[in-house]
Amino acid sequence: MLKKRIQTKGKVKFIDVVREVAARNEITVKVAQNAINTFCDIIKEQLYEGMSIKIPTFGSFTLKKLKGRMYVTVIDNHVESGPKQMTVYKPDRLAPHFIFDGPFTKQIQEATAYKESELTDLEDLMDEET
Repeated sequence: MLKKRIQTKGKVKFIDVVREVAARNEITVKVAQNAINTFCDIIKEQLYEGMSIKIPTFGSFTLKKLKGRMYVTVIDNHVESGPKQMTVYKPDRLAPHFIFDGPFTKQIQEATAYKESELTDLEDLMDEET
């Protein structure tokens, strides 16, 4: 089901993942949705408490400190007076960060390489036909 969604639209929505989990585990969509939401809530709670979460062969959830910075923003854009700009300071903050684990990354790279070689073969066939 997910493959079909990816091939047709290129994006997978939350409900698509929920339905796939439900189908693979022979459970209702509601139970699958509750399980995924609980998983996400646990990760959020642990990050909020300053913990990091490592899931072997998948990846790690951590909080990454983003340095404060200055940026310029347009605050008023009247036709007669022109745009007015204001310099704003965005303070240091913590942002959620996910790092893929080695085996997972390797699997994705292999799958991507396979798809790219498949596409190259298709392009070669199309060039031969024209």
